Amino acid sequence: MNFHKLDNVGTFFASTYFKHNPDVFRFAITMDELIDADILKQALVQTKESFPVFNVSLKMGLFWYYLEEEDDVPEVKEEHLPVCFRIDSYRDEVLYRVTYYKNRINLEVSHIISDGRGTLEFCTSLIENYVSLKYKIKVTPKFKATVLEREEDSYDKYYKKCKAPKNKTINTYNFKGKKIKKHNIRFVEMHMSAKKLLTISKSKSVSLTVYIVSLIIRSILKTMSYKDSGKTIRIAVPVDLRSFYYSKTTKNFFGLVYVNYKFDGEVDFIDKIIKNVNKQFVESIDKESIIKRSNQMYSLVSNVVIRSIPLIIKNIGLSVIDKFTHKLNTTHVSNMGKLEFSKEVENHVKSVALMISTEDLQFVVSSFKDDLCIVASSRFMRNNVLNYLVEELQEENIEINVVSNGV
Repeated sequence: MNFHKLDNVGTFFASTYFKHNPDVFRFAITMDELIDADILKQALVQTKESFPVFNVSLKMGLFWYYLEEEDDVPEVKEEHLPVCFRIDSYRDEVLYRVTYYKNRINLEVSHIISDGRGTLEFCTSLIENYVSLKYKIKVTPKFKATVLEREEDSYDKYYKKCKAPKNKTINTYNFKGKKIKKHNIRFVEMHMSAKKLLTISKSKSVSLTVYIVSLIIRSILKTMSYKDSGKTIRIAVPVDLRSFYYSKTTKNFFGLVYVNYKFDGEVDFIDKIIKNVNKQFVESIDKESIIKRSNQMYSLVSNVVIRSIPLIIKNIGLSVIDKFTHKLNTTHVSNMGKLEFSKEVENHVKSVALMISTEDLQFVVSSFKDDLCIVASSRFMRNNVLNYLVEELQEENIEINVVSNGV
């Protein structure tokens, strides 16, 4: 039996997994034909051999959690649970699930074992194996790495001591309102032309991420009241650290960039917001500042004193830290960028949607061919941010197809 150490981010997520909606990614891939469940199971067996670090269950030690490889792969089932439903890590279950519905394949993965980029690699391999088996064709793998490279803890490999960046104290704006009953989340997919949105962002001389974040900020401003004056909208944007270091790990390896926008009682014009957001991105997205913030978490988890504290006490401490840091951000916006498959596979894929569970409101952006998809996950019964975001896009003459999971 093989065992694996959790990376520092995975350790944090493991210690806060008791939440109603722990962090679970979903990659939903819509194919051109109905899914063959038997072939999908065969494809999963093949994929598991190249990604043993995914086929693991979470175990509890005296001082730390650890991962244990499981021989059996999870059963492939027709979709029967709510989207991004918690993966029960305390029943010897592996920390991912594969389901299907009509012509859609769903891969759901716990943040304990991987981030969005790592999950993308596993998902891509699964779809490649499925297409290869179903149509009896040879498929060129999109991602190439050894098992050892995929199992690497890149946080540990590239960690170096450095001074933590100084964080200014801000009065963060947090969403309020009645929430949907536990274990249920509303997911809203907004599909639109990637080319058209890129054309608009280029005309404003900013990246697509800056433009979308700016639209979301303006949408949030519209929901705020005058008594919220002086509060700051703070958006956390994950950044893939593999773009700064040589790493092929499928474990967690990301940093965060923060965008702040102070509300002065007025809903600012979009061009003013874009200028402000772009300036912060230019100043923040550099290797040194992102790594400093990432090393803060590593220093906390690897601290000798903390390592010697029994796990049950450590869980309490990390959960308190989680609740505190959660309030420091208004929302998260993750841009996974353009998703691509090999030509043999792409011919059989119709659309892609990426999403993540949440305790409040969160956004994931991705694109496939000319379909750009913004998925908002929300725990609120009522929240006008999404309505205003659709309005903002429509004002730019963007045609939007909206799909919801019906919660």
